Amino acid sequence: MNSWKINYKSIILLVSDYMNPVDKVLLIVDGESGAGQDISETFSKNGARIVLIYTDKEKAVKLKEKIEKMEGIINIFSRDEKNLYDKVKQIAGRVDIIINNIYFENINKGNEDFMNVLQSLDYYINFIKNARNFGATLIINAVYNKDDSFEYSMVKSVFDTFTLKYKTDARIFTVSSSNIDPEYIEKLPDKISEKKLQSSDITNAIIFSTIVDGINRKILDL
Repeated sequence: MNSWKINYKSIILLVSDYMNPVDKVLLIVDGESGAGQDISETFSKNGARIVLIYTDKEKAVKLKEKIEKMEGIINIFSRDEKNLYDKVKQIAGRVDIIINNIYFENINKGNEDFMNVLQSLDYYINFIKNARNFGATLIINAVYNKDDSFEYSMVKSVFDTFTLKYKTDARIFTVSSSNIDPEYIEKLPDKISEKKLQSSDITNAIIFSTIVDGINRKILDL
């Protein structure tokens, strides 16, 4: 199955069949703009409750207002907020899907940018280590970077390592500009790899991951 040729509406229907978003709790990091916003809105429209951990407060507030106008449910938290995990669990009760949305645009240009990457890694590690406390069954890492830099490769290797370490606790996928993990389910066509991915491309890959997870669970149930 080539996820990148599936009609977008068909993907939504498949999600509804195999992993009904209604009443599911989606926690997304950096979901207030770009691909993250697309993901937040898509899942909200299909009945999921959104818990957004933001970097840009102004954009997060605007997204919250937009989703609430559509009668969706969304809670927003700053990345820097203390006792974040406890607050999310208290408000939402549980988290079914975690999407760690990261975009590295200007790394490999100096020490400051490199430190930003390390901070993102530290945040990611703490996030995954607390996933079991949320009861999350599906974790998706959406990672995109303009350049195939050393720092980006390091970030991907950490994702892969934690995928292996925590795969018994939850299904973990990494959606990136070149592949979908684990086991590289689907390699992107060269013509897509050569251009900058659009927000809808990343969103489709993430929804595809939920479809794969849902199909696998349905097979196991049988």
